[in-house]
Amino acid sequence: MSSSQIVLDKIVEKIVDIVIQSVGRHLGYLFHYKQNVRNLEVQMDELQVLRRTIEGQIEEAKNRGEVIMENVSAWQNGAEGLRQRVETFMHYKIDKENVQCFKFSCPNFISRYKLSKEAEKKMGDVKSLSEKANFGTISQPAPPLLELQFPSSEEYVSFDSRESVFNGIKDALADTKKINVVDSHDPLHEIAKAVCRECRGLPVAVLAVGAALKGKRTHAWKSSLDKLKKSMLNTIDDIDPKLFTSLRLSYDYLESTDAKSCFLLCCLFPEDSQVPIVALARHCMARRLLGQKPDTSEEAIDNVRSVVDTLKTRCLLLDGKNDDFVKMHDVIRDVAISIAKEEEAYLVKHGVQEWPETGTYEKYSAISLRSETIHELPDELVCPELHTLMLECRWRTKIPDKFFGGTEKLMVLELNKATVLPLPSSLGKLTELRMLCLNECKLGDIAILKDLKNKLEVLILRGSNIKALPLELGELTCLRLLDLRDCRELKVIPNGVISKLHRLEELHFPVSFENWKGTTANEEISKVSVEELMSLTRLSTLDICIPFLRLLPEDLGFLNLSKFFIKVGSPRLGYRRQEFSSTSVVLNKVNFENEGLIDFSILERLLGKPKWSMERGGLCPSRSFNNLTELVLLECKLKYLFSPSCARRLLQLQRLVIRDCGTMEAVIGNFGNEEEKDEEIVTNVISFSQLTTLELFQLPRLISFYPRIKKATATESHSFSPAQSLFNEKVAFPALEELSIDSLPNITEIWDKKNLLPTDQSFRLLRSLKVSACEELMNVVPSHVLPRLRNIETLKVLFCSKMEVMVVLEKREEEATNKDIIPFPELRSLRLRELKNLKAVCAYKSEDQLDFNVQVVFPKLRIMSLWSLERLSSFNNTSNITETRPLFNHQVAFPALEELYIRSVPNITEIWDKKNLLPTDQSFYLLRSLKVEACKKLMNVVPSHMLPRLRNVETLEVRSCSTMEVMVVLEKREEEATNKDIILFPELRSLWLIRLENLKAVCAYKPEDQLNFNVQVVFPKLRILLLESLGRLSSFNNTSNITETRPLFNHQVAFPALEELGISKVNITEIWDKNLLPTDQSFRLLRSLSVSSCEGLMNVVPSHVLPRLRNVETLDVHNCSKMEVIVVLEKREEAASNKDIIPFPELRRLKLERLKNLKAVCAYKSEDQLDFNVQVVFPKLRKQGTDVVLSSLKNFNQECAIMDESGNRIQLRRP
Repeated sequence: MSSSQIVLDKIVEKIVDIVIQSVGRHLGYLFHYKQNVRNLEVQMDELQVLRRTIEGQIEEAKNRGEVIMENVSAWQNGAEGLRQRVETFMHYKIDKENVQCFKFSCPNFISRYKLSKEAEKKMGDVKSLSEKANFGTISQPAPPLLELQFPSSEEYVSFDSRESVFNGIKDALADTKKINVVDSHDPLHEIAKAVCRECRGLPVAVLAVGAALKGKRTHAWKSSLDKLKKSMLNTIDDIDPKLFTSLRLSYDYLESTDAKSCFLLCCLFPEDSQVPIVALARHCMARRLLGQKPDTSEEAIDNVRSVVDTLKTRCLLLDGKNDDFVKMHDVIRDVAISIAKEEEAYLVKHGVQEWPETGTYEKYSAISLRSETIHELPDELVCPELHTLMLECRWRTKIPDKFFGGTEKLMVLELNKATVLPLPSSLGKLTELRMLCLNECKLGDIAILKDLKNKLEVLILRGSNIKALPLELGELTCLRLLDLRDCRELKVIPNGVISKLHRLEELHFPVSFENWKGTTANEEISKVSVEELMSLTRLSTLDICIPFLRLLPEDLGFLNLSKFFIKVGSPRLGYRRQEFSSTSVVLNKVNFENEGLIDFSILERLLGKPKWSMERGGLCPSRSFNNLTELVLLECKLKYLFSPSCARRLLQLQRLVIRDCGTMEAVIGNFGNEEEKDEEIVTNVISFSQLTTLELFQLPRLISFYPRIKKATATESHSFSPAQSLFNEKVAFPALEELSIDSLPNITEIWDKKNLLPTDQSFRLLRSLKVSACEELMNVVPSHVLPRLRNIETLKVLFCSKMEVMVVLEKREEEATNKDIIPFPELRSLRLRELKNLKAVCAYKSEDQLDFNVQVVFPKLRIMSLWSLERLSSFNNTSNITETRPLFNHQVAFPALEELYIRSVPNITEIWDKKNLLPTDQSFYLLRSLKVEACKKLMNVVPSHMLPRLRNVETLEVRSCSTMEVMVVLEKREEEATNKDIILFPELRSLWLIRLENLKAVCAYKPEDQLNFNVQVVFPKLRILLLESLGRLSSFNNTSNITETRPLFNHQVAFPALEELGISKVNITEIWDKNLLPTDQSFRLLRSLSVSSCEGLMNVVPSHVLPRLRNVETLDVHNCSKMEVIVVLEKREEAASNKDIIPFPELRRLKLERLKNLKAVCAYKSEDQLDFNVQVVFPKLRKQGTDVVLSSLKNFNQECAIMDESGNRIQLRRP
């Protein structure tokens, strides 16, 4: 063979290789189409998890006031752009993948080839973006504001530190000439706090105001406070001009006139208000402020959002409660008002007492005035340059007929809470008016509004009492927006009015309006019809309630909505509309007459059927359908909600709520033409990619969310497979954060045992899980699902009668039995209630046998509630279930627990293990609240060895524990002296002991199973003490045999901080011992004393205790049958019998009821004889309302004078 031939062969071979590789690569796109698409979905889910992590770090940095690095912001924008591109691609894929070749039934291979190639390309983009996410630094400290030099770092005050802010004000006070020490009761102290509040923690304002007021007297502080309230910051004497200059520069440096306009607009709204973005956009549209001259309201809102973002980055605006609102700091607002007054002639006066004086307001171009007290307005408002008027008063303020006569240039008019009966004739002459808001106004006939037809674009009647729309309203053909929300009295909208408003972009009906054409048999007046809305081709926002399904035309379809709230069915909602959701459909008590696919068509009838798209090569859902974010079903009769194809098109659905649908068998049903083969299920998983909230409630026939189908045979039709899990491999929820399952009696498992795909990201973002009243459910979380639930923060399991264990683990041979299990590393709240067969929270399961020998740690659990758990005797059992053991032992740890509630757990005799809690275990050290109720076998609450762990307890409540003899059991050591004070709970603020019929004492030593009550106890911070229904308690801490009668409180217990004391149904004859130590500060801070149903009690306050009770403000005594006198005095020889007695100098409320033997409030006692010749004065007691109640006092001596603050006798009120 010649060399030339060899060369030629090599060339041919190379060409063939290249061709084969090229063909192979292109065939690979076709053959691996589904795999490529699925891999793209997996990579995008992983990217979204990474993105949320980074966004969380960004949010934390912003909260710290730091500036985000440019590369991080760029990555964030790139991730969002890529998400949108992939989402669009997946949307096209859904519609194209089932498209067939023209005239043939084969798949469209060209389409699949292109999709597969594009999926591979986008996987490369995802990988590249993920690799760029390794940021060294997310943020950096923000630079200081312009033109303001802080003298030292100590003088800088953060936004959030109100204490530091106040300290800055107090520093100024310290330099005041006549004040050296700021006492908490000093009037100047209160003024300083008010100044602090007005500054709202803004560092520059605090420093500047504090510096200006150094050394000034009280009147200067008051004057400055008044100026702050009136937004006159720059007029405060000696204020540093740099404060105003620095903030003014931030405004001046705004390059966009749109940004400046929006900034000044914000100051027209009330202080501290949440300013709606849409309200700013409407003002901008009405006054033609936006430079881009948007054609639609949607475009205007988008422009304003962009402007608001700019203002936020310049620290001129703050985030609102959500993305639809914005806030302005009070001091920034003061600066804005000053700028607006100077540059744009704005007048802003809120909280004024009366209308401004003539000659002070006529020159302004914008006026925002709010008042609670203005009764009269001027007959005519002569403001020739006025373009904006925002007025809020009270309904008693009437608008004069000629009021608007001198405001020919008015473009924006807002009247809130005004009486406009009738509409003034001068209103009809405002030919330049583009925006009219009559919010919560009292209106009559509004036909005069037809005179505004040339330019009026926005008409808002929200919350007004209008009863009917006039026919003349149809002449307002320039209207872009009509808002009738909350007009609960609106009953009539004539036919043809709405359809004439052909330029409408936003239409808001009241949610209560149901008087549509066709709703009644005999219709004497013409009514608006649903068909009229079909002529509104520009409509993008709609709020509507359609009471009956039959009123919907077959070809209705609101195709182009971007925001909507559409309700079909009963207007009585029974459901609270979610504020965050701007695109909602609610179906309430809708009865779908037919079965099968007719159920699926409701969304398409409302939001438009999909249409063929040549560009996309398949069916394309309407814009409205794509925008749906919330879907709610209440008491509807239907078998299935979605078909598979319908479910796949819900790309933006974020919230799905289904309640009380008694006939529903599945959320997704796939009977008929949409049957899927087993091998296609994995690649055709229905993914609710944006769904964050899912609620399923009271669905008695539900089998599964998307059930498996038992294949049809020659003799049987399709049917559901028996005993299915709620969720299986056919459906995915990669974004789900909240899941609530309630009253699903057919569900035996929540998650499929085997078929959840390892690559599926479902439930990995779940934060809240609630499971209730699922009678057949045996457990909540099987072992294989635990890795997916690592982000769970809230877990509630209620009323599941067959549940034996909450978490089932798989025990592997290689695992050591003493290894700690952390089932939920992020769990903050755990509530278990009415689980009558629950044996343990966690257990291993091997061959259908439960092994409870598990060591479990809940590292972040803060709140735990255990309620009505009949068979539970230990949180994690270590041996046979029938044995009695402590609730908590060494096998469970709660290092972060703050609140513990135990109720109706009848098998426990102890809460904490006596011996086996490990010293190194940090459980319960952070506990602040402990509540124990109805544990009938519990003998005590706190054993001695637990006291060191419970030093942070602030609230302790024990109720209805019938066998409890003592609350705290102490171990007496030989070296301890019996007279040593015991401080049980050094941080305890509130102690409630209720219905403990066998309680003998609160604290006792227990040597050799005998109780020794000789204990000296101090509660140093206890503020509230309630003792109720304690049948065997005769003394808080006994000193001898329990049967003896003795005072409730003696020298062995101290309450130096007690403010509220309640005693009811306690077997005592005296409250206070005669031998209370003079040095003891107990009860000296007591403000409220209530005593009731203490049958043996003869009096409330003996003479020696009166000096301790001088701060009592409320005294309530009732139903003590033996009581003869409230206060017993010791009569001294030198005391004059006619001298006024002031037992409680601070008393403001006195209530004495059902005391059948009471003879007097106060009496002297000498040798067991009572002397009622006492005149009692209560200097702060007012004889008003319920401040004084004296009733059902049969033997009360009317001659015993009780005098009020004015020296008037207080009369007995008979029952």
